[in-house]
Amino acid sequence: MSTFARLFRRFCLCLALLFQYGCEQFEYSPYQTKHPASELRDLNASNRAKLQASSPRDTIVLVISGDQQRFYDEVDDMVTDINRLEQVDAVFLVGDLTDFGLIREFGWLNESLLRLKCPFFGVIGNHDCVANGTEIFERTYGPLNEYFDWAGIRLVLHNTNSREFSFNGRVPDLGWLRNAVADTAAYEACIFLSHVEPFNAIDFDPSLEAGYVQLLDDARVTLFSAHGHDHIAHTGSPYGDGLTFFNAGSPAYRSYTLAKIYKRADGSLDHILSVRPF
Repeated sequence: MSTFARLFRRFCLCLALLFQYGCEQFEYSPYQTKHPASELRDLNASNRAKLQASSPRDTIVLVISGDQQRFYDEVDDMVTDINRLEQVDAVFLVGDLTDFGLIREFGWLNESLLRLKCPFFGVIGNHDCVANGTEIFERTYGPLNEYFDWAGIRLVLHNTNSREFSFNGRVPDLGWLRNAVADTAAYEACIFLSHVEPFNAIDFDPSLEAGYVQLLDDARVTLFSAHGHDHIAHTGSPYGDGLTFFNAGSPAYRSYTLAKIYKRADGSLDHILSVRPF
């Protein structure tokens, strides 16, 4: 056998071994939806189990943050700051976890989030819907619409990214939301968490705005509705009916929102919102 033939055979053998044992190391496209070597799954469900296994204190402390997209250094600093706090029961990320809905972006973000000492939850944002992002979000975090109870509070995580679903009349899903809060005897108060606010005339379906706001008003004691999308933290009651809406702010501006929930003397739940710089 010639020298060339021997070298060629060795080359082919090495190539075969590379593909057999290293195929998961290749990224065939930035838009691929699976990366089995490192992918995390069902993070909301696993974190919900941790939260519900914990005993709530007299005052509950939640961190709410939006629009982590691209700001990986700032997210890492935010996690460090949250871990320094004496008490944080859970962290809620209210959408735009990524910029382009890429599996690598979810992975980079989760590298920081996994350092948190408390449970964390993802809510889908409009940027997370780009490309194959919706599929990746559902696999990594969970359903686009879900709710659960803890400490007497019904936490309602839901999709309000109407534009990314072509204003099809089903985002937000008012029927689902109505059922989610219908059993008012099962909880004491509600917190709604989504990305786009109902008063956003560009990205929220205007045909659903009135019904959505009425639904929040009809739920048992809506403490507040938390959102992202605007990047800068702000709070208000734009409908004049006592419903509090707030934008949690983005790590890009090196701040997040703290929500402290407590019982008043009459036993009802109330809250204090504050913006914490880091």
